[in-house]
Parts: sequence; C-alpha cells; structure tokens
Amino acid sequence: MWVIIPVLALLIPISAIVLNSAVGKAIADTIRSRNRTLDSTGGPDLRALENRVLKLEQESRDAGDKLLKLEDENDFFRRLLQNK
Repeated sequence: MWVIIPVLALLIPISAIVLNSAVGKAIADTIRSRNRTLDSTGGPDLRALENRVLKLEQESRDAGDKLLKLEDENDFFRRLLQNK
C-alpha cells in the first residue's frame, strides 16, 4: 500500500512532461481533428469532409500544374544542352 503513494507521486510529473511534449501535442491535435469532423449525432460532418475533399482536389491540381511546368523546363534544358 505504501509503495503506491510514491509511484503515484512520480507519475504526476512524468505525465505532465509527456503531455507537454511533441507527442502529447500530436495526440491532442488528433483528438481535435476527430472532433471537428463529427457532427452533433456523432457521424461525419459532411461540410467538413466536403471542404477537406475540395482542398485536396485543389492541392492535386496545383501539384499537377507544377509537374507540367517542371516537365516543360526539363524539355527546354535538354534541348538547350543538346544544341551546345
């Protein structure tokens, strides 16, 4: 019984350190993001999911545009080096 008291006394500062670390903050962010995507019934919030999909689609289009630009630049530099 007396062993439990010092163990609990040591667990309090250890848990505070862990929860204040990057791991604790990542866990908190995960919990927050789950709560944001649920509506009042506990199901997925369709607006939040729709906004997330729209954002991902835009990022995908942007990445595709950047890829096309890089391909064009690559072709230009390849032709430039072949002409020298």
